[in-house]
Amino acid sequence: MLFVAHPGHELRVHGWVHRARPALSILTAGSRSTANSLRIAASIAATSQDGLYLDALGGQILDKDFYRLVENGDVGPFHRWVDQLAGQLAGQGARRLVVDGYQLYSITHDIAHVMGRVAAVEASKRLGWEIEVLHYPVVPFALAGSVDFGEPALAATLSDAEFQAKLAAIEIYPDIKAEFEEVVRIEGLDASRTETLFRPPQVEVLIRKPASKPAYEHFGELRVARGLYNAVLRWHHVEAILQPLQDRRSGPGHRRAAP
Repeated sequence: MLFVAHPGHELRVHGWVHRARPALSILTAGSRSTANSLRIAASIAATSQDGLYLDALGGQILDKDFYRLVENGDVGPFHRWVDQLAGQLAGQGARRLVVDGYQLYSITHDIAHVMGRVAAVEASKRLGWEIEVLHYPVVPFALAGSVDFGEPALAATLSDAEFQAKLAAIEIYPDIKAEFEEVVRIEGLDASRTETLFRPPQVEVLIRKPASKPAYEHFGELRVARGLYNAVLRWHHVEAILQPLQDRRSGPGHRRAAP
């Protein structure tokens, strides 16, 4: 299974997706500060055309509503999404889960990463084998926060035909061309020909308090200044969601010691 925070992330690993043909699970509608549903509609259409399976999560929540849950510290929906994702992994007899990378770049990416890790642990217990969890860089490392990303586990080097199919999919996907142009500016076009999946560090290592302000706090300050949001979501808001999920993953009565 591939579990992503926003529709369109699947394009980052487009070649691997078309080789491995995983079930696709998408957390949000990719609507940013609006109720725009173009991205989730595009992912649903592409998934159907390619004969891939999109599971029931399917972008059920708008981004602004997701942020409101985080701001309010409402962890209940996150537990329910983990329940649903774990059920889907177990029901499909999954052997591998690929999730968005934990990069201190986006609140939604990082929370989706931990949700996927928790769901994989719980589904593994039901299945009787360990589901391998890998992650990939959603954004170039140059844009991400200072965080250990782990070691490469596998890399897919795309053929010319696969690379052209990836570029064509990006070209027609709504509102994503500018983001890809930024990736190309930083990494170069040829870097997108190789898609690397990494073995992530332990969750308890990732969710330690960052030594410096995460990128998403800087972005939040800019969006509040522009009037797009009313408040900046900080690390402590994110921690209030991540820590209960990690406690659930570690078992009853376990609490991570303060770093």
